[in-house]
Amino acid sequence: MIVQYTSMNRMKKLRKYQQFYDELNSWFKNQNLWKTKKDFAKSIDIPYSQMKHYFRGGAFPKKKVAKKIYAATNISCLDVFADKPSMSIFNKFDDKKQISEDTPTQKSPQSLNKEKSMQEKIIPEKPIKLAVSGDVSQSKLKKDIKKSNEFSRIEERQEFFMPISGFIWLYPEEVEVVNHPIFQRLGYVYQLGQTCLVYRGATHKRLEHVLGTVHMVHRMISAVAYTRKKSIRKKEKTAAPIETKEDRFIRLGALLHDIGHLAAGHTIEDELCLIGKHDHDERLDLVLNNTESRWLDSQGRTLEG
Repeated sequence: MIVQYTSMNRMKKLRKYQQFYDELNSWFKNQNLWKTKKDFAKSIDIPYSQMKHYFRGGAFPKKKVAKKIYAATNISCLDVFADKPSMSIFNKFDDKKQISEDTPTQKSPQSLNKEKSMQEKIIPEKPIKLAVSGDVSQSKLKKDIKKSNEFSRIEERQEFFMPISGFIWLYPEEVEVVNHPIFQRLGYVYQLGQTCLVYRGATHKRLEHVLGTVHMVHRMISAVAYTRKKSIRKKEKTAAPIETKEDRFIRLGALLHDIGHLAAGHTIEDELCLIGKHDHDERLDLVLNNTESRWLDSQGRTLEG
């Protein structure tokens, strides 16, 4: 188990599959159908010796097992395995209408074809690990990405480890942004300016800061989705769910929120007022559309593309 010190000088475990651990244990704590985890494992036909590893965050279920767990829990980190309408016990509390379980449903040829194509997809069993600062082949990142009007899938995400946040995940298109020279520039800009001259440990850069911001945004979006599901189960009125395009737009905003920063930016912009602000249109246009060769990627593109 990976361990780090917290501000309270206590040891905190960082699980290998932290998001899965958080969502599964949070769900079990709030449900009242099964008294023990052993009962839950038995009810969905998974050995308890195997289920223990999932509740400890030390293992991630493979396709068949993941489908069983998702059918019972509906946790968001497993929704990629839902290739047909969920069999969750909470489905009867749909926010629009209640459908009787006794009512037979007839599938259209289109839906049958869609299910068949979903079953033919190859889903990796392990997350792909990739170094942020490494020399990443752009063609490899694009290999399995859908057409431009669709979104990359959850299982295509790349895994990174951050000192504070632990393991975080980025989609392939976000990795392309991170690998761009304009973004990599943030790896040379101190987040806290000259503070490190007094507090010698305050040496993290803006690159680590924005990656951590994406992680926190992901946690907030997951919390909103989980709260909405709880409201549905209680038959309470709920707002519309966050759509995929909104999710990706919010994440991209977090990833790029400091893209215009210079070294000691707040000092020379806010205190001394020597130059314009880092988030004004003039600065952002200069950064996103800079055509100097050193600020173009391997394919000669600006960050704006």
